Amino acid sequence: MEPIAKNLLTSLMKFRRINYQENAINKLNLSQMAVLVKLVESLKYEKHIIMSKLSTMCGLTRPALTQIINRLEEKGYVKREVSNDSRREVLVSITPEGMVVAEKEREKMIHFFERVVERLGVEDTQTFIYLLDKLYDVITNLEKENV
Repeated sequence: MEPIAKNLLTSLMKFRRINYQENAINKLNLSQMAVLVKLVESLKYEKHIIMSKLSTMCGLTRPALTQIINRLEEKGYVKREVSNDSRREVLVSITPEGMVVAEKEREKMIHFFERVVERLGVEDTQTFIYLLDKLYDVITNLEKENV
């Protein structure tokens, strides 16, 4: 492996060591928190969302989303029900407790990243965002080429 490729991999793998859950208010892991926040955003104008649509919005496979929703349901943050229109569709809604938790987690995350921007600086943060977006595009294009 080329040294630069190895260094890139090593740098990216360091982020896996960051334990978000230790800092989480309600012991949600990052995936659970991200789904809960996305659910709040998507339910601003509707009472519930179809699981398959939420799966697409979150960029998760249906089985992965199902596991996350299972955990959130166990904690009492979301509720599932079968659609009256189609028995094959599962609808997800957020509970009042889930709404409170999502808002607290969102605020905590925003505050954390404001502190990151303070230390990194606005210009470097903008450059980093640009490079992350570019890296995402490169990786998704490489995945498509491997199909």
